Amino acid sequence: MLTERQSLILKQIVDTYSATGEPVGSKSLAQRLPIRVSSATIRNDMSILSANDYIEKLHTSSGRVPSERGYRYYLDHLAEPAPPDAQYQQYIQELLGGSFQQLDDIVRQSAEVLSELTEYPAITISPESQTGEIVQHLQVLKLNGHHLMAVVIMNTGQVENQAFVVHEDWSTAQLEKATNILNETYAEQPFSLVVKDLATNRLQSLAAVVPNLAVLRHVFQYVLQKFTRDQFFLSGRTKLFPVGVANADDYGQSNSLVDINDDLLSIVDGVISPLSVQLGFELPNNSLRSYSIVSGLYDVGVHGIGRIAIIGPTRMEYPKVMGLVDAFRTELQNRISGYYHGYE
Repeated sequence: MLTERQSLILKQIVDTYSATGEPVGSKSLAQRLPIRVSSATIRNDMSILSANDYIEKLHTSSGRVPSERGYRYYLDHLAEPAPPDAQYQQYIQELLGGSFQQLDDIVRQSAEVLSELTEYPAITISPESQTGEIVQHLQVLKLNGHHLMAVVIMNTGQVENQAFVVHEDWSTAQLEKATNILNETYAEQPFSLVVKDLATNRLQSLAAVVPNLAVLRHVFQYVLQKFTRDQFFLSGRTKLFPVGVANADDYGQSNSLVDINDDLLSIVDGVISPLSVQLGFELPNNSLRSYSIVSGLYDVGVHGIGRIAIIGPTRMEYPKVMGLVDAFRTELQNRISGYYHGYE
C-alpha cells in the first residue's frame, strides 16, 4: 500500500499525463501537488513508485508515466467519478427526453448521445428480457408471392418480426385464419408460457389451416427468441481513436475489433459492477491492449439489467468519463423505467 504522499504523487502523474500526454517530472509535480513538497522528496518517492512498477520511463525523457499497475491502483484507490455540471445534465435529459416508440430506439439513441458527449465510441445494451412480460399480439402476413412475415408484439410495445419463404401457396384467407388461431391461443398470455407451449404444442387447430405447420411453428419460436437476446448498439466507430493513439498499428487493430460486435458484446455484457473500468491488459483480446472500457449498469427492475460503456485510450480523463457514464446510466434507468410504466 502506498503512503498518502506517494498516492498524491501517483494521482497527479496520472491526471497530468491524461491531460497533456507528456511524461511528468518532479518540477512539474512540485507545482501541481496540493501539498508543499521539495523536488528532492518528490524524486525519492518517484523512485519508490518506479521500483514498485507504478510508474515507468518512456524513452529518454526524464519524466514518468503511469504503468499498467499504476493505472489499476489509481482506479481502485484514487479516482472518483466527477459528476457532470448542470449544463451537461440538462443536455442529457433533453436528448433522452423525446418520444420513443420502441425500447430499442431509446437504447440506440443513448449510444449516440454518450458517444457525442465523450468523443469516444459508446456501447449500449438493452435490458435482458424477463419472463413476466405478456405477449399481446401475433400475426402472419404475406409480403409477396411465397415471402411471408411472422410478427410478435409484447405488452411493453416491443416488436419483433421475421420474414421467411415457403414453397407452398398460402392464401390471404389462410393467413388471416392462422393469425386468429394464434391470437386465440397465445394473446395476453405470459411470454414464458408461450415459449414453452410453442415448443411442445402440436397446434392441431392450425394443421388443417396452413400448408406447412412445422415451418410456422419454427418461425414464431425464432421470433420469440429475439426478445431474449441482448440488443447491442455501437455508436462512434470512427472515433476509435484520434486522441492518444500510440501508433498506426494500435489504431488499425482497434478499428478491426470494432467490426466484431460479438467480442465487444461479450466484454461489456460480462460486467457486474454498477460502475467499473477494465484496462486493456485485463481484456481477453490483445487488440484492445492500449485502451480501456468504462462500463455502467442500469437496473429497470423486473424488466432486467442493461449496460452502457465507453471505449477510450488508456490515457483518458477517467474521473470525467466515469462521471458521465454514472450520470448517464441513472438517466437511462429513469427513462426506460418511464417507458415501461407507460405500458403498465
